[in-house]
Amino acid sequence: MKLLQFITYGFLIMASASLLASCEKAIDNSIPEGTPRRTFYNQEIASYLTNDSIWITQKLDKNSLILKVGFKFNRDSTVDLYRIQYTTLTLTEELNLAKLTFTSASDISTINSLISAISSLSDALARNVILNNPANVSFLNAIQRYFPLTLIGPFGRINVTPDKNTYGVHGDFNSSLTFYNSIFLSDLRVSKNFDFDFLVDKYNRDSVVISGFYSQNSNRIGILKPIEISTLTTHFNAINIMNALTFNSDLYVNGQIVTGGAVYLKDNFNDSHDDLNKSLNFVKKSDKTLDPRFNNLNALKATEVTYELGSPKPAAGTVIARFKAYNPANKGFNGALDVEVRVK
Repeated sequence: MKLLQFITYGFLIMASASLLASCEKAIDNSIPEGTPRRTFYNQEIASYLTNDSIWITQKLDKNSLILKVGFKFNRDSTVDLYRIQYTTLTLTEELNLAKLTFTSASDISTINSLISAISSLSDALARNVILNNPANVSFLNAIQRYFPLTLIGPFGRINVTPDKNTYGVHGDFNSSLTFYNSIFLSDLRVSKNFDFDFLVDKYNRDSVVISGFYSQNSNRIGILKPIEISTLTTHFNAINIMNALTFNSDLYVNGQIVTGGAVYLKDNFNDSHDDLNKSLNFVKKSDKTLDPRFNNLNALKATEVTYELGSPKPAAGTVIARFKAYNPANKGFNGALDVEVRVK
């Protein structure tokens, strides 16, 4: 008996009878009816998937995009589908956000003039002509007063939005999953991150490894890993604070200031997944030496984020994100270490 199972991600166009028939045929050939212990393995997969966690894709395509989309498999035959998308902001969006920080009448007038000047250009063209044409150096300097302009944009925005879906099953439980009525599965199809069918190569408590059935490209192997539901939004809002804050901040460790603000966290920590505890956290980069105030810690976990990207700038001194030293060995925090990001 093979442990191979098909997960079928059905988009709206799967209403096509011929396509559906081909999927069913593949499922039947992969796991023949009547095979000994077939029911046992289906039940085993079900027990892993319906474990009160959200399963997040850790790798999807040749660009190794991580944490792109998540699924919560429920015991009542429904699935919560999560879009976790990092979106690079356009110059216009960045300039509009800058108006939340630079609020004087003079700055607002200048920013509006900059927006008007690039409004007729695509974002890519605007960046190119501003950065690469020496004649536009004064325009470049004007923009860089408000943020450091780069060719691909200085930051982006991560959105976490659940979308309720249902799934249908061909044959026994989890031989395949067919998703209906998603608001963004078609987007994933267009970007070629997902194919219609996936083959489950292996699965255990910590991960489900799937590969595309129609496109056997090793770069598109997906690894699903479970995370705690309660930490999902907090973790990704923390990434926004670290990567995309539009105003200056201070970083405090146990009440003592550490130079660098939120950018210090971005420079010294990587987004990570703790298999043991199904937890998202931030692990110290191997080539970095932290300020002594961090007490030789290896990982941080976001415990509270009160600021959402694009909101008005809070008052100076406001704590907008809190982290604790994280230790996977005891599934907990070092209560003696508190890390805070405060508005400068």
